[in-house]
Amino acid sequence: MHHLRGIRVALALESNVLVISGTVFLLVASLFTWYLLLPLYFRDLGASDAQVGLGYSLMTLGFTLMQFAGGLLTDRYGRKRLIVLPTFAFAPLYALAGAARSWPLLFAALFLANSLSAIQTPAFTSLLAESVPEDRRGRAFGAYQFAISLAVTAGPGLGALLLPLVGLRSLIYAAAGVSLLCAVLRAAGLRETNHQPSPIRLENLRNFGWGQLRWFLVAACLFATIYTLTLWGPFVSLHAEDALGLDKPRINSLFAMGGLACMIASLLGGRLADRYGGRNVLAAACLGHVVTIVAWAMVGTSPLGLILFAATNMGLQVGVVAYNTLLTQVTARGSRGTLIGLFGTITGLASSAAPTVGAYLRTHFGSAAPFWATLGLGLAVALSLRKVAARESQPSPRLIYSVGHSTRSLDELVELLAVHGIEALADVRRFPRSRKNPQFNRELLEGELPARGIEYRWLGDLLGGYRDGGYQGYLATEGFRRGLAELEEMAVEKRTAFMCAEKLFFRCHRRFIADALVERGWRVLHIIEPGRKPYEHKHKVEEDK
Repeated sequence: MHHLRGIRVALALESNVLVISGTVFLLVASLFTWYLLLPLYFRDLGASDAQVGLGYSLMTLGFTLMQFAGGLLTDRYGRKRLIVLPTFAFAPLYALAGAARSWPLLFAALFLANSLSAIQTPAFTSLLAESVPEDRRGRAFGAYQFAISLAVTAGPGLGALLLPLVGLRSLIYAAAGVSLLCAVLRAAGLRETNHQPSPIRLENLRNFGWGQLRWFLVAACLFATIYTLTLWGPFVSLHAEDALGLDKPRINSLFAMGGLACMIASLLGGRLADRYGGRNVLAAACLGHVVTIVAWAMVGTSPLGLILFAATNMGLQVGVVAYNTLLTQVTARGSRGTLIGLFGTITGLASSAAPTVGAYLRTHFGSAAPFWATLGLGLAVALSLRKVAARESQPSPRLIYSVGHSTRSLDELVELLAVHGIEALADVRRFPRSRKNPQFNRELLEGELPARGIEYRWLGDLLGGYRDGGYQGYLATEGFRRGLAELEEMAVEKRTAFMCAEKLFFRCHRRFIADALVERGWRVLHIIEPGRKPYEHKHKVEEDK
């Protein structure tokens, strides 16, 4: 049954979320059996405290800078490739780290592994976003963050059990083996979502508009700074010991409880982001986080303090899920990786000074001063996101064209598209070939149209006609919704036309696609003949094919 193929494609893509989340859990858990002990391992190999600090700073800087490179590469070469190849490289690098007998060799191996992990980050985010419908992206990122939180919580406990039995080097070797396993699983289980990689070009970043991009970037940098001043930085541990009088085991237990709260928040945050929008949830979560961490710093170790610490962890984790959801909502497929990588690099650089500033505040104004500073930053995040909302509420024209190739020559079709400024053609024919008009066979169009400056993408597996039970019945399927989302992303990035064989749209399934687009706020213009004004699709046609 033809309509089942689109459903199978949709299910296969959604399995990307399961493969990514599962392998991330395995890999991160194996790393966290030993990663928190890494500073001590550096010292065991002869590094001084200053050299340990320098090594960590360089690894952090490398991770920050390489995200932008990863974004450019994933838009150019695809998501799956930028995930799988670095994962294969992790195995020999961690094996080298386990075998290292000097701290410079250990640092070199981990620096390379850390940089490759940064290259993967935009590909992970892009693939997750493109593997599910837009209204379920929050849940996809929630599942991903849940896997990370679970791994970060379980890894140290597993390491505590295994370390006396096998030693630290064996745990690092085990991470190399797990990396190889995850690489094989990713190579076999992941499905590519970016089938039309774009040349590396920074001008793609204009697809959301510089006004919105500027304010969203401000909010992102402020959010990253809050993250560093609170749970990701050293100040919670320092405050817990110096001001609250907690010993190291109790501080460790406090963070373990926070990890459990983060797992719950990951799943909750995904649903909230899907229901209320990433922008609104990010603003609310950020404000909730900064208020509750200040309250925790004041209340201390009472039962209320424990509740507040769990709440502040949940607020930050919900914010992380909402941020990733919003970041993918404001990007188009062709430039998504580049923008995600750019944001990762800029926010990392912007927040890099936060520990130094926090230390100054703590020294001069008290142990809780870094947390009090985040109150102003949280308010600034919310105000910046309101600027994004204000601009977003001013609708810009969303335009897409429809065309039928009919019996034209290829040159005639290209000329017709050029007249209307078409930059991308989405082929929605179920079977993209013709005996009578072989000039429009998919294989030929894939070579000819890009050579003439027009991007070509076949979407017939998801949007093509000839479905059992009629096309109207197919409109309610997951396959159609996914295909429509891909078509919309094309049209956001470039002026796009979707093409079938029939010259007149009302004689083929293009009319149903146009109906769906109009319902979603698009202006659909049907190209009929050269010199003739396109017909604007204004009403729903009820007849079935």
